Amino acid sequence: RPFTVTLRGLRAYRGQFAFEDHETPWSVVCPNLDIRIGNTPSYRGTAEFSGGRVSIQQFVPMSARMKAQFAIDGPRIRLDHIDMDTDGATTVATGDVDMAHWPEQTYQVQSRVDFPRMKQLFFKDEKWTVTGDGSFKGIFHLSKTGPDLQGAFTSDVAGVNEYRFPE
Repeated sequence: RPFTVTLRGLRAYRGQFAFEDHETPWSVVCPNLDIRIGNTPSYRGTAEFSGGRVSIQQFVPMSARMKAQFAIDGPRIRLDHIDMDTDGATTVATGDVDMAHWPEQTYQVQSRVDFPRMKQLFFKDEKWTVTGDGSFKGIFHLSKTGPDLQGAFTSDVAGVNEYRFPE
């Protein structure tokens, strides 16, 4: 018979979450996961991990760590605030995960990006150089059809080889 359990609080720690998309392929592994949830009067909580790893296709894997605040609303997890540091970028985001239609999720992201480090990660065998840093503002959507990232980069001065591109 079905039954309902109401918790005042929950802490799950020293856990690990892993997601692997075999089609694209890309994956994320989140070790040292610490989740805290309280019922005040709705379920709200925090999640954080350190020592993570993001792998995208054949590119160099990136380190990752994250802290987030969330609310649980039925099958939806609403992420009110996310701070994520990955190799070469610092990101602040909000998001929505629809657990009833996994892997459906959408995030509004704002990142500060280190262009030379990104070149090392995604174009490691290329001879050209890149300089500068910039901001990225966009939307990351993950669905059954795969990942989709859309947005725009801005930079005070970015460079490729000896060329400089202000604004």
